[in-house]
Amino acid sequence: ETIIASFLLVGGFMITVALFHSALRYTSQIEKVTVATLLADRTLNEMRAWARNVTNYRSSWAPYDGVTVAAPEYPEKRIFTQVYKPAGQPIPLLSSPGTAMDSMQIASDRKSLVNSCRRVRISVSWPPYTAASTFRLVSLIPEPRLSWRNANPIVVTLTGGAGPLAHNA
Repeated sequence: ETIIASFLLVGGFMITVALFHSALRYTSQIEKVTVATLLADRTLNEMRAWARNVTNYRSSWAPYDGVTVAAPEYPEKRIFTQVYKPAGQPIPLLSSPGTAMDSMQIASDRKSLVNSCRRVRISVSWPPYTAASTFRLVSLIPEPRLSWRNANPIVVTLTGGAGPLAHNA
């Protein structure tokens, strides 16, 4: 009985050690993914802040398109950003709000919101830099709103004492 109890005790101890080791491995992986998520979110916020300027939004996106950087506080992590351009982009374009009705039309006649937003993908990788050790964040960055207020408003005045303008005048 003592020998059987010893084998059961040793077996239970080995199972506990294996489970503890697995828990440590999963905890490490979760920590890496959490840090990658925070880095990707921070990078996305930087891109959105940069794109709030209409001139930047309509530019080539060179500061962010196809760029790989390392985070200063996490030098082992690589952050790769990619911007899909509206012209000939390899992704489905956003459809208009009437997508259900547009789906009945032929593809060339469908309305799409080509310039209303840019699709961006941020990939954060860590050693050994494989697909399994990469977190990807895909999002849309909208075009900034344009302000049509003019500092010098246009004023229309009538000459010759005429009254109000007629319809379509």
